[in-house]
Amino acid sequence: MMMAAAAVLLCSPWQRLVRRMTRFFTTVSADDSLTALKDICEGLALGFKLTSTKQGDGLEFKRLFVKIKHKLGDIISTQKILVPI
Repeated sequence: MMMAAAAVLLCSPWQRLVRRMTRFFTTVSADDSLTALKDICEGLALGFKLTSTKQGDGLEFKRLFVKIKHKLGDIISTQKILVPI
C-alpha cells in the first residue's frame, strides 16, 4: 500500500487525471469482470495482457478505452465511489 501511495505522489497532475479518467468499477465479481474485459478485447481484435511494459500513444489508448468502457456498460457501476488520490 505504501508503494502505491508513493507512486501516486510521484505522478504529475496530468498523470493523476488520466489515471482517474481510466478507472471504473463493476457490479460483478473480479473474475466476471476480467472475463468480460477479455471478451471485449478479443472482439475488438486487441491483444490482452495483465501488465503493461511499454507506453504508447495516449490518444489512441483513450479512444480504445472509451470504446471498451462503452461495451462494458452493462456491468459498470453508475454509483459514485470516492477513492483517495
